[in-house]
Amino acid sequence: MEEYKSLRQGNLVDVVFSTIKQDIIRGKLDLGDRFPPQEKLAKQFGVSRTVIREAQKKLASLGLVENRQGSGTYVSQPRVDELIAPVLPLVALDADIIAELMEARFHVESAVSRMAAQRADDAQIERLKAIVNEMVEKTKQGGRMEDIIQSDLDFHLELAAISRNRVLARMVETIREMAYRFLLSFYQTPGAPGRAIRDHMRVLEAVEARDPDLAEKEMRSHLAQIGEYIEIYFNIPLKMPDDKIKSPKV
Repeated sequence: MEEYKSLRQGNLVDVVFSTIKQDIIRGKLDLGDRFPPQEKLAKQFGVSRTVIREAQKKLASLGLVENRQGSGTYVSQPRVDELIAPVLPLVALDADIIAELMEARFHVESAVSRMAAQRADDAQIERLKAIVNEMVEKTKQGGRMEDIIQSDLDFHLELAAISRNRVLARMVETIREMAYRFLLSFYQTPGAPGRAIRDHMRVLEAVEARDPDLAEKEMRSHLAQIGEYIEIYFNIPLKMPDDKIKSPKV
């Protein structure tokens, strides 16, 4: 585990908490990694042990770390029953909120795809192609699931940037951060990487063709399929839009 840099400003508990949280969500820390003792972390951050202890309590409350008696603190392994809980505890307690989150993602990312098809320039199209190619190569080479998922996240974030709407881009970023650890579980479902690559390619082709209707349709199909697999594999009933486009069974 890499050492952290000393901190000198802001609410120290929140800064330590946010720094470690982002490292976990972004995959910079591997699941199952053991944290250094609190004394060492405190020295790295330049804070007291109390700050480290309180920050770790906040991380544990989100399910991001696990304290093992007599052993230490570890980056938590994903569990199906956690889903999005590590970054939004309320979601784990209320299936309706999970459904609403997916519904929101359906609408936001559909709009982002339409706008991206209308506004993308050639350089941005090439960036999307590079990201999809990364997904393909990482999958072929049997790369770490976390790395494949990061390319998945990068694709959606790049689409959001292409939309040139900072509010929508921020919404997508927030949703994708919430979804990261869920994707670690979702990508274990049969054929998930292949489905993701296929769907992303279809969205890319529509954006490259500057066809907003098709881009929106392909994104809606992609998200509808994810919704179906959530219902099947995680037994969570979703409230997707009535007009959602049913994806073919795989």
